[in-house]
Amino acid sequence: MLLVKRWLPAVIIMLFLFTSSSLPGASVSAVKSVDAFVHKVTHIIIYMLLCLTFYRATKNPFMSVLLTIIYGVFDEYHQLFTFTRSGNVIDIMVDSMSAFFIGLILWKFYLVLPKTLKNWLEQ
Repeated sequence: MLLVKRWLPAVIIMLFLFTSSSLPGASVSAVKSVDAFVHKVTHIIIYMLLCLTFYRATKNPFMSVLLTIIYGVFDEYHQLFTFTRSGNVIDIMVDSMSAFFIGLILWKFYLVLPKTLKNWLEQ
């Protein structure tokens, strides 16, 4: 049961990402630069959260970064086979940098994280 409790948040985010990347891309703005900005910020936030949930499951910042990068590559590869989507190396780089950022925080600054976040990560 503890294993399920630790991995469930990561699985939920992965299912959300897989489902989202299976759908046609939606525009949030008629202005292309705004749409691109929102797209990248969304990638950053979601992949930071995914890295945190992998850390919760593995308790290892390096493994959580590696798993996040692997999933990001898988997600972009999956989009190559999805109608109206295409895989994007830039998205893989954004996802990877998001994971590296969270991994660095978990590795170097874990002790100064907010108590509520540490409690959630330690469950």
